[in-house]
Amino acid sequence: MGLDELANNPLYLMRYQQFVSPMVYGERQITWDEAYSRFRSLALAILNA
Repeated sequence: MGLDELANNPLYLMRYQQFVSPMVYGERQITWDEAYSRFRSLALAILNA
C-alpha cells in the first residue's frame, strides 16, 4: 500500500524535515511520526468510508 511506502522510505522523512518543518512558526513542532500517524488515520478513514 502507498501508505507503507511513506512510512518505510526515509526520503519522505527527509523531505518533511527539510521543507515542512521549517514552515511551522509555532512553539510546538510536529514530528514526522505524529504527522504521518494523523495522515494515515485520515486516509484509512476516507478509504474505508
